[in-house]
Amino acid sequence: MAKEVYEKKILDRVSDALIDGLVSIIDKVRPGWRIKNSGRVEEWKLMLYALNRSPVGLLGAGLVTLFIVLAIIGPLIAPVSYDTQIIFCDRNARLAPPKTVVQIPDNPFCKKLGLKPGNFTMLLGGDDYGRDLWSRVLYGARTSLVVAIIVMAVGPWIGVLLGLVAGYYGGKIDELLMRITDVFLVFPGLILAIAFSAVLPYRIQDVLSAHPLLADVMRILFAIKPENELQLASLLSVIVALWLVWWPFYARLVRGMVLSAKENTYVEAAKALGVPSWKIMFKHILPNIAGPIIVFYTMDFGGVILTEAGLSFLGLGAVPPLADWGRIIYDGSRYFPDAWWLVFFPGLFIFLTVLGFNLLGDALRDILDPRMRRSIEFKIKKKED
Repeated sequence: MAKEVYEKKILDRVSDALIDGLVSIIDKVRPGWRIKNSGRVEEWKLMLYALNRSPVGLLGAGLVTLFIVLAIIGPLIAPVSYDTQIIFCDRNARLAPPKTVVQIPDNPFCKKLGLKPGNFTMLLGGDDYGRDLWSRVLYGARTSLVVAIIVMAVGPWIGVLLGLVAGYYGGKIDELLMRITDVFLVFPGLILAIAFSAVLPYRIQDVLSAHPLLADVMRILFAIKPENELQLASLLSVIVALWLVWWPFYARLVRGMVLSAKENTYVEAAKALGVPSWKIMFKHILPNIAGPIIVFYTMDFGGVILTEAGLSFLGLGAVPPLADWGRIIYDGSRYFPDAWWLVFFPGLFIFLTVLGFNLLGDALRDILDPRMRRSIEFKIKKKED
């Protein structure tokens, strides 16, 4: 009798290998997990099959992967450090720093590198301090990634927790939490972030001075030199500010979905069996409303990167000599359009990164739809003797 099997592409086989590897690791930690969750594993594979057949999703995933890889290895492959100032051998060199006046044919720096005047250039040019723009862009990618991860690891989950509690319990608890949420929603998020970013740096600087271990951890994460640790205070204040303004939307979103989900039969059955409320919220309701949350969560990574760059452009984020895409654009805007590369290249990286997260989130909207997965399943199945 003929049986149905999936007609797989190369990417499908690669994704299967990734899922099987992950499942093997989980199964070693929790023996028997693979058998108990075989249906879940099948759904994971179908999700990746759907992604593999979405050009938009693949483009978004590719851009996001490129950004993450550059952010991780960027400080390792950067030609020089983010604060290294290079003396140019020729002020007419391609993409030389704006207003470069150093033109010394017998400069020791040129001789040491074995270069003649006029043939020493940087990949993406240099800024007004003679710093390599390509190196600063790579360090800026690390800054953007770390900020996005820290913000998204805390901010949205505050809203998810408050939305779960408000929607599940209702009554006075719902009223109190939603009124607090409304207070934050009344003010534009960017204005509120600017306000918090302006008042927090000095307090955070005191915290870093009092806790050297915390300062060392942040220095390693952002790949900066020890002498620049205290200059992280302004950047960390942006992170705290984004925590405070990033949760209200999630609280509203989750609360609305919980109000609908808690009326389902499986929730009533769990209550009848005496399952604790916290377990019903986190084990039953949250997994069933996770789809929209994941979509917005993915897109918000790009939103955090864009907002952080905007705050740095306004002078509230990274301070010199720390490398940040928004700060690089701000410093280069004074020389635009003559030194166009100081604005164009970091702006291009911001554009491609935010575009990648938005495209990936848009693809996830379809991938997480069970009906879409079923349609993909029917299309790629074939009969085999």
